[in-house]
Amino acid sequence: MGISQNDLPSPPVAGHCRARAVSVDTRLPEETGVVIVGAGIAGICTALYLARRGVDCVVLEKGQVAGEQSSRAFGWLCSLGLDPLKMELTTLSKRLWRELAEELGPGRLGYERCGLLHLCESEADIAREQAWLDSVQGFDDVDARLLSNAELAEHLPGCRRPYAGALFQPSDARVEPSLATSALADAARAAGARIFAPCAVRGIERSAGRVEAVLTERGRIRCSQVVVAGGAWSRLFCGNAGVALPQLSIHSSLVRVAPLAGGPASCAAADGYAFRRDAEGGYVFGPSSGHTAYVTLDSFRLFFDFLPALRNQWRQMRVRLGRESFADLCLPRRWALDEVSPFERRRMLDPKPDVALNLKTLANMAEAFPAFRQARVTEHWAGMIDATPDSVPVIGAVDALPGLFLCTGFSAYGLSMGPAAGWLLADMLCARPPSCAPEAYRFSRFSDGSRLRVAP
Repeated sequence: MGISQNDLPSPPVAGHCRARAVSVDTRLPEETGVVIVGAGIAGICTALYLARRGVDCVVLEKGQVAGEQSSRAFGWLCSLGLDPLKMELTTLSKRLWRELAEELGPGRLGYERCGLLHLCESEADIAREQAWLDSVQGFDDVDARLLSNAELAEHLPGCRRPYAGALFQPSDARVEPSLATSALADAARAAGARIFAPCAVRGIERSAGRVEAVLTERGRIRCSQVVVAGGAWSRLFCGNAGVALPQLSIHSSLVRVAPLAGGPASCAAADGYAFRRDAEGGYVFGPSSGHTAYVTLDSFRLFFDFLPALRNQWRQMRVRLGRESFADLCLPRRWALDEVSPFERRRMLDPKPDVALNLKTLANMAEAFPAFRQARVTEHWAGMIDATPDSVPVIGAVDALPGLFLCTGFSAYGLSMGPAAGWLLADMLCARPPSCAPEAYRFSRFSDGSRLRVAP
């Protein structure tokens, strides 16, 4: 008896994966209701909430579940400092994270409601935080308040830098990125979703102008709806389908140190560093500025789309040529569905960390907290953040191709917004009233003449 294409063994995946391994399915179905392209936090949460509503859905991941940015993220679950445009979605997501932690157990997600601090260097910083606080009055779950210098000392034991104060939100939390999406993938499969990895989707087949099927490296799956939740890969996938998604990728480096006794329990962001304590008592650090935008072909094609963001955030960004620039040149922008796709040639984005930037960040932390001068570095890593011109994700339908939906472009807030994005998209796919206003996230805002503004 011959072996089916659907039963072919999975190819190897090159690159270091930080995510906990999960069990996946092996027998590709001939048909399903919804195909989700990408098994990061957005795709997995969409599958979870669809499956719990009884929708037959399949997740297809070219590499490993949560192998890219979802397991390489900072781990904050926060709404502190976000533009009011994003508050409703993020507030819903924080509630869903709490519910998921209660259901699955906080240890499976690494969840802890620890609060987030924005540290203020000056009275001008305090005034800016007060202005944000005034702008979000009336939103649910906003419990932020300004702390005096004396109150701040209680939250930051061992801090020797004389901050003027801080904005503190107790309801903000953290999860362990290496655990959280994997645990939700297990929950999605338990609810009935099927997950295949590695299994690259080469593209979408149409009939009468609508989605009819996806073609994968293992075979064809008939479906009426497709969700692209491919993170940094979403623009490339959409481009081959004739959909122009304005999205670029930002390189982000992080560093972890071994546990230290007596350190701060809260998460915090300051000028020169940001940190969170992890589930094992160690600390993860990232820069508050200095993320890298590598020059690629899309940097030129989308220059004017991203110019407002560049003007607004140029002090926080570094634009440069590098390894990712040259890797991008090797990627084809168009391919036939019977050809090997770019997603099979490079299954995982595993960028090299900027060790010098990481060590500078750690030195900035040690200047404020002398105890960290003795910190022992245990890991450096990096990821690629998917960003849109207005820093607002795209969650919703592509009108030009009925049956196609996008869930991408979270601009560093994928973990914070992931559950709510999946919930909202499940509402749309099931034709239910949306749980929160979807207008801000519509794909058509990039082409309908809407005036965009950068929403931090």
